[in-house]
Amino acid sequence: MNTSNQPLVTYVIPCYNQGQYVEEAIKSIIAQDYDRIELIVINDGSTDCTENVIFDLEVSCRERFERFCIVSRENKGFVYSLNEGLGWAKGEYFALLASDDCLLSFKTSRMIETLSREGTDVVAAYAGVEIIDEFGKHVRKISPRAGRYGFDEIFLKKCPYQTPTQLIRTSELRRIGGFDKNFVSEDWIMLLNLTLGGKAIVIDDSVVTKYRRHSSNMSKNIDLNHNYRLKVLDKFKNHELYFHAKSLVLAGHAGEIADISIKDSVNSLVDAYLCYPKVVLEKKFRRGLLSVVRSMIGFSNDRG
Repeated sequence: MNTSNQPLVTYVIPCYNQGQYVEEAIKSIIAQDYDRIELIVINDGSTDCTENVIFDLEVSCRERFERFCIVSRENKGFVYSLNEGLGWAKGEYFALLASDDCLLSFKTSRMIETLSREGTDVVAAYAGVEIIDEFGKHVRKISPRAGRYGFDEIFLKKCPYQTPTQLIRTSELRRIGGFDKNFVSEDWIMLLNLTLGGKAIVIDDSVVTKYRRHSSNMSKNIDLNHNYRLKVLDKFKNHELYFHAKSLVLAGHAGEIADISIKDSVNSLVDAYLCYPKVVLEKKFRRGLLSVVRSMIGFSNDRG
């Protein structure tokens, strides 16, 4: 196969105490049906077997990848690791892979194909995921609605992007200064920064990545994630959609905490209404209200 015209793709895997999963993550990149890949693995101060697992795969990685880098140091955090990887990256395209997730073999080629059909105003491509549990067992699939999405849809949480599927133009990431170190998570704030000013992302409805859901996922930390969303909103508090966006975040939070505290959930819905009264017409508000009602009558809202 002639690969001389293929653009180089950089994958970065930040690792912190994921020794039981990181081998599968790395091997899923080795197994990609796309040839020109570089891999940067960052061991962010792990205290388990993560470092040994990575070094056991070094020979295979150096044989497979156009370039392979291992960084092993003290813990500095997830976003710091991503920026470190971006600094090392030589690829035209950049992708994060969490150390507990894994790719389907055609992920890279599919996302390259998706993004290459678009103009330079489209800065990244995303697709669908298969959710698996901590043992790798299938839970469900998420096939998002295909299309192009700009800042407004992303800000209003009406863009069904799945972070594990990303492929981003490296030059665009560098244009915005990389990943914002002021935030504990990278995805939403990064996409807002990337698309502010008229650019967009594209979403393909195919499933290309396995996303592992388990108790240590950051997405399970309700308070941490809610505070992150509020902090992101505050960065754009002068935007005309700010109050609308904040009302949706508050309504969504009401649904998240309904089983924990009905009172706090109701207060969150009230705050959403006071912030933007038309939120009562939104699906997210109705879902939050339904969650409160279900909790009041003794039904769980756990959706897995």
